Amino acid sequence: MSHLLIEHQQKIVLCFFLKENKLLAKSWISENNPSEELNNYFTEIKDLIEMLIIWGF
Repeated sequence: MSHLLIEHQQKIVLCFFLKENKLLAKSWISENNPSEELNNYFTEIKDLIEMLIIWGF
């Protein structure tokens, strides 16, 4: 089972992906609008998850 958690409070944005007790995390300090930045980072996050699946993570 896999889990994806996205959290943002004030200027800090956290993204966690958990699969089989292994964790991938990405965080950043928001410069403007966390939701807009999350859209911008979504492709990068999706690509990382796909690479982990290919590698058998």
